[in-house]
This record gives sequence, C-alpha cells and structure tokens, in this order.
Amino acid sequence: MSRADARIDYIGWVGCANLGDEGCLLAIRTLLGQRQQVEVRPTRDPTAPTVVLGGGTLLFGTAFLEPAETALRRGAKLFVFGTGADLSLPVERWGARKPRWSRVLEAAGFVGVRGPRSLAAVKTLGVRTGRVIGDPALSLAGTCDRADRRHDKLVLLNAGCDFPLPGGEDRLLGQLGSLVERLWATGYRIEYLALRPGDVERAAPLLDRFRLHVVRPYLATVLEKIRRSRFVVGTRLHAAVFAAACGVPPLLLAYQSKHHDFAASMGWASHVCDAGSVEADEIFAAVGRLEHRYSEAAGHLRRVAASYRELQRAAAEEVLRSLESRSSRSVRTGP
Repeated sequence: MSRADARIDYIGWVGCANLGDEGCLLAIRTLLGQRQQVEVRPTRDPTAPTVVLGGGTLLFGTAFLEPAETALRRGAKLFVFGTGADLSLPVERWGARKPRWSRVLEAAGFVGVRGPRSLAAVKTLGVRTGRVIGDPALSLAGTCDRADRRHDKLVLLNAGCDFPLPGGEDRLLGQLGSLVERLWATGYRIEYLALRPGDVERAAPLLDRFRLHVVRPYLATVLEKIRRSRFVVGTRLHAAVFAAACGVPPLLLAYQSKHHDFAASMGWASHVCDAGSVEADEIFAAVGRLEHRYSEAAGHLRRVAASYRELQRAAAEEVLRSLESRSSRSVRTGP
C-alpha cells in the first residue's frame, strides 16, 4: 500500500479545544488504526481516496457539506461515521442545503449516524441505507467493573455550553448550586468536570461559592475520573457520552436536539432534563431514582455501549476494506 493510499482524510470539528470533538477523532483513529500504516488526517480540503465524515453534529450547514462535496468530486469514497444531524431547524426547512446533503449521503459508501433522530433526518433527505452506530466516543473506553470504583459517592457536574442557554446561565448555575447543597447533605462528594477551558470560566460563581475541585479537560484525566464516579450531571453532550462509555449513569441537562438524539440511542430518554427549566429538586429526584436501580441502570449502559462498539468496529472494517481495495486496484493499473 502506497503512502498516499494509506491515508484517510477526516472531516469534522477539530482544533477547537473541545474534548468531545477530539475524543471522536481519537476514537475513529483508534478504530481505523487496526492497520498500523493507516494515517487519519483531519482536513477541510480532502484529497485522499478514502474520506470519513466524522463524529459531531455535522449534518446541517455548509461547513462540512462543502468538504464532503469536494471529496466526492475528486472521486473519493466517503463514509459517514457516527455523525449527528442538527435538528434545531426541521429538515424540510434546510432550503438549498437539503438536496445537496441528500446527494452527498446517497453517494456515501455507508451512512452511520449517532442516533435515531439523526437517522430520521437522513431518511427525510431520501436516504434509505442509513443506520445508527452510536457516538464514536463510545469506543474510547471500555466499561469498568464495580470493583474499580474507589469513590462511590462522587458526582461530577458540568455546566459547559457554547450557546446561550434557554432560561439563562445564571438560573442554571443557581439550580446547580442548590443541587450541590442537597447532594452534600446526603453524603455525596462533588467535583466539577471541564471538557473545554471555557467551562471553568462559565461556572466560576459555582466554583467560587463551593470551592469545588476542577477536573481539567485532558482526556485521560477525564475518563479516569469518570470511571471513579457514581454519576455525571451536566450540559455537555460528551460528558454523558464519556460516562456511558464507562458504564457510569449520566443525567443530561439538554439544550439541543443532540442530547435527545444520543439519549434515545442509549435507551436513556427518561434521564434527560431540560437545561432551561430544570429545578434542583428535579435533578435530585432523578439521582434518587437512578440510585434506587443503580446496578440495573449501569448494566444497561454497559450492554448498549458494548453493542455500539461492535457496530463501530464493523464500520471501521468497511472503511479499511475500501482502502485496501483501492490500493489493490492502484497496484494492478500502475506502471
């Protein structure tokens, strides 16, 4: 296999200091790294013969549509790998982007999306071959056994968001402050989980008030801390994805369709609260319900996450077979 043939170009969010996006890239690199000579290169100008549209909420605008169209024009084989659809605007109102996305997805070697809501969007675009393979970051970590838990009463909070929160940021931080008080009163330990640097600044009033320890946004550190926790409560989607990957029950404070899409993919829709209207009592009650059936809930997450890891390994094999097939054709037709 030549050096050029051994490269896979990756289209997705990277370089934005967002641990969730970087986690998706690392997971896909690891899955495709089954062949040691394969390089996965992030780019917005794909030139490789095999291109992956990666993890994240990429199906909607033109930021990732145009590189995907470029790849197809250049004759590349395109694979959609755990990608989510942005449903803040219904597909019917995507305008000129709708037929363009439809053509891209119809031309793809396979279309594997993050969750059932994204799959419904793909079908609305007229694509019938899509399937749910889960968020790629589920392949970052295997689940842990109960014996691995050193801090059973640890709850990790996150209040990160890159958009204005419905109901206001101050309101949510106030409710999380009340939640901290209630959890402390019942014997839980609380730490703050940051998935990007701005998460710390956003939560400054909460951190200053309670002097909470901050888990900094380094992937190995975050995954290890999650493995040792009892629950993860937060607004960042990948706080919940990482928790599910480790078999730790998350409570999602949702502000976008992506939260509901992921929750539906995991059979976890009953453990989602609206970030714009949630009350501390509601979150505390949700923790109590999970605590009551903890082993069952954690076991469910372990099984579902494991099933998606299998689907993602199979999807990676399809990408690699395409890469090897193209390399073989290149050798046969070469000088």
